[in-house]
Amino acid sequence: MNATGHIVIDGKLLPLDRCAEQIAWLAETNHTYRTLHTLAHRPLHPATQLELLSLAYRALFRRELHLEMDTLCENIASLLYRANAPAGSNTVRIAAAPDPATGEPRIFILYEGPLVYSGYRIWHKSVTARPLTYEVPFPAFKTSAGRLCHTFARSFARGEGFDEAITVDYGGYAVSMGDNPLFCISGNGVWVADAEKQSPQSVERLLGIEICTAAHLAITEKALPADSLGEMDEIFAVTPQGIIPVGAVDKKLYASTRVKTFEKYLEILAAREFL
Repeated sequence: MNATGHIVIDGKLLPLDRCAEQIAWLAETNHTYRTLHTLAHRPLHPATQLELLSLAYRALFRRELHLEMDTLCENIASLLYRANAPAGSNTVRIAAAPDPATGEPRIFILYEGPLVYSGYRIWHKSVTARPLTYEVPFPAFKTSAGRLCHTFARSFARGEGFDEAITVDYGGYAVSMGDNPLFCISGNGVWVADAEKQSPQSVERLLGIEICTAAHLAITEKALPADSLGEMDEIFAVTPQGIIPVGAVDKKLYASTRVKTFEKYLEILAAREFL
């Protein structure tokens, strides 16, 4: 983590260089988190993000997370303002874990940096991906342990000449592209991993389902067997920045014809809440 800048801890905006001990504690503690896309220093879908964070916190730690949406938005705006963040789009990460002494939730908000596009967009360049089989702890939730697994998998894939890793679980199902939900189009249907069983529920997953529904694609909420990836017409992942088309998996090439038509749906969904 950059030693300069600021961080919000338990509602207080603090210089990073004065928070080394608390940041080290967060890094060493398994926590749940959400990555939020912000536009003009305003987080998109804050109510949904907060609800999903609270649900995961309750399931993982058997405790309640109390954080008001207005407070979250104010904390994020203050952090971005102090960071001199661009007025367009940025990402921030909100992380939560119980204090070992009191059991009370510790809440951290970290600035991750600006995004290439303002708002949601379809990436201009498709990526290549390598399916990798690995275990993700607590696969139904976004946790720092899972994030670490995805980071290692991505590094391995890049070492072999690919851009990203497609996560294959021990059942042989392609469940995500790293930390992002994977959508596989075949004809007029699309596959996406089942939330809570194979892949975490997320704003990105909900956004992808909304887009596919608007595009009149029949949705099957069940992960696709990895050995069936080659039979798909198109594959894409939904990230906090928008849609990333997958141009190749191993040696199989994919078009992005259908995916490119999704652009018209992205902006109208930016203001939506999903829960």
